[in-house]
Amino acid sequence: MERTAEGEACLPTFLQTRMYFDFSSQESMHREWEKLGRHLWGKPIRMKPSLGDLPQYLTTETGGCFVGLKRSWSALRAALMDGKPSVAVLRDELMDLFENEMTQACIGAQTQQGTETDMTERWEKCLRVQIEARDVLLDWALVEARINAEHSVSRCLIPVLERVNSIPRISDAAPTCPAFKDAMAVLGYELALYAVACLIEVDAPTAIRNLLEHPFPNRDRYRETLRTALSEFCHHSKFMDEWNRRQKPGWISPLAQRLMDRCTHRRLTRGRLVEAEALLFLVNVLNQSHWYPHTAVYAERGTKFPWFLKAKTCKTPDRLAIVSGRNDWQSVCVEFRNHFQEITKNSHWSVFDWGPEDYLQRMSLGAER
Repeated sequence: MERTAEGEACLPTFLQTRMYFDFSSQESMHREWEKLGRHLWGKPIRMKPSLGDLPQYLTTETGGCFVGLKRSWSALRAALMDGKPSVAVLRDELMDLFENEMTQACIGAQTQQGTETDMTERWEKCLRVQIEARDVLLDWALVEARINAEHSVSRCLIPVLERVNSIPRISDAAPTCPAFKDAMAVLGYELALYAVACLIEVDAPTAIRNLLEHPFPNRDRYRETLRTALSEFCHHSKFMDEWNRRQKPGWISPLAQRLMDRCTHRRLTRGRLVEAEALLFLVNVLNQSHWYPHTAVYAERGTKFPWFLKAKTCKTPDRLAIVSGRNDWQSVCVEFRNHFQEITKNSHWSVFDWGPEDYLQRMSLGAER
């Protein structure tokens, strides 16, 4: 019945943790009667909510090859959203976990010895086990690109590609396994396309140019040789050829077919991947460096690549001029057409299923019809 100077009820210590109803004043009496009635009849003012969906991290707590990588990405994503200073450290931790868990997952997917046929099976297992980790890297790249496209090149895309390119060389566990090495080269080629696709998705031509100007070391030999325009990542796989020989019928471009089968990201679609390779092909042709457009066979006939169409019709900024380092879109078009016609004149490019000129039309670089 007594209160402090601040108006708080004076209660003995042994009563302070108990439920009670305060009828010490006329002001509180009406409110407390309702509270007492709700308590007696089990009708509280606030109901305890039911549990929602099971959090994703609980489903990956046990089992799986990339539990640590997924947990690290959750922490990095939260830090990126909140702009925390720990982002740089979390990026490094994610890359280290990617390398360690990817190596262990690929080793676990293989046997120690076997015939060439067994080696191809080991290669296929390595490709399958990559997908979980690849999707984490794609989510990371897209978030970074949306926050700041230019910064994403140096803080995410280049570090990812350099690490993937280096894993077969610096791994002590399985440095000489050809299946593992080739599977990582396939992943490097795939991630190079996705890196450009991420920057196309956020329409960042300056960031694309920064990525294409970065020199990457040769994977296999002549380590002092550096290549730009991501040409180091264009890969021809002998294991892919062996896999294709077993298909009935075989694929025109088996590497592209595998990439299309693996393309499951909700934002970075198959069409975006084909368009990204078209841009890489264009820049490498202009630089007179090698790039074989494996995915060209999956370019949808009768349609134009959206980013290329935007580059042609919206001259502010002049996207192709920025990416290629040329003066304007028209000079890019003329120079590319001349080089393209020269390299396809005396050779058969099976990926241009509808003809080289049709591919130019899809890139909005062909002659007007």
